[in-house]
Amino acid sequence: MAVEALKGIGLASNEAKVYVTLLQLGSAPVGRITEESGVHRRNVYDALERLMKRGLVGHVTKRGSKHFQAASPTRLLDLLTSKRFMLDEQEKQLRKLLPNMEKMHDTREKEDVSIFWGKEGIVTILNDVIGTGKENLVLGAFVPKKLVPVIRHYHTRRGKAKVPLKMIFNRSDVERGKELSRKPFTEVRYLPRAYESPVTINIYGNKVGLLVWSEHKPMGILMKNNNVCNGFREFFNLLWDVAEKN
Repeated sequence: MAVEALKGIGLASNEAKVYVTLLQLGSAPVGRITEESGVHRRNVYDALERLMKRGLVGHVTKRGSKHFQAASPTRLLDLLTSKRFMLDEQEKQLRKLLPNMEKMHDTREKEDVSIFWGKEGIVTILNDVIGTGKENLVLGAFVPKKLVPVIRHYHTRRGKAKVPLKMIFNRSDVERGKELSRKPFTEVRYLPRAYESPVTINIYGNKVGLLVWSEHKPMGILMKNNNVCNGFREFFNLLWDVAEKN
């Protein structure tokens, strides 16, 4: 268990095994470390060298032979603190660069269509809806049970971000429609006739996001085009006018 924990904080497998072995032995030559750790002798040397660079292992000479010993485990906390500090500094630097990088992305982006695979692809488009901050018009609300938690989390974040939503539900999904209609910044209507579709259309800003629902291989398609977006928005408004409020 200790070996797995050490791997979780960044030590390689052999490094973790050698360090734990030294904690148990106190101090030992390479041969004994190899025997007790089960790590190949050549790999023990490599692991010891890396551990010494991290300050996790030192060595002493006993009877003309080099013995290695583990530093106090509190040194591991020092390493984590240092790593956290470096990550914080890297985040600060990245945040400074983000505005210019975003401008480069916006001005040089050539593709109007992007495809994102898997649950992460669905989340990417939902995050973009929140990040855009514009009213989202949604047609089609079918969601596989497996992915319902993803949508619920999205609506919680959307409410906190105060992103308005108009959603046209299928008549067969009245219960979910009622649940959502109680959320802030949300309007729900229903089509007069039931229909089934594995695709949810999101229209927001100058983008159209298609969520293609599947238990096994969902995907998201994001289109960024004023003409396409305006066409979908006009189609949505036509359906909104004939949709029923309850």
